Amino acid sequence: PIKSSAASDVYKRQIYNSLKGDAFELTETQFCTLVENADFSSVYGKKQKNKAKIKYMISRLSVCMGRVWYDNAAKSIGVKPQECSGANVSEYIRNKLNKDKIEEIIKRKQ
Repeated sequence: PIKSSAASDVYKRQIYNSLKGDAFELTETQFCTLVENADFSSVYGKKQKNKAKIKYMISRLSVCMGRVWYDNAAKSIGVKPQECSGANVSEYIRNKLNKDKIEEIIKRKQ
């Protein structure tokens, strides 16, 4: 997991900004609550074609949230973690949520 909580917050914000309006309609506060609770059941499948995006987003968030969180978040939508990391999303979404790109943004903001 990403070490500092400030870096973790930047990482979550970057993912939120990348997917809001596309995978979900949430305020940043609502999104943070879902992340903190590792429960995405309220948004999974609510927007057309968002299931793969939510799965992939969970796998990307696991970078800063850790393994136990990852297991719980996947369970909240009724899948195994492997189904999240292997979610079939477009190259566009993969690029938006690219771990190295996000970590580079975090470094620049520190």
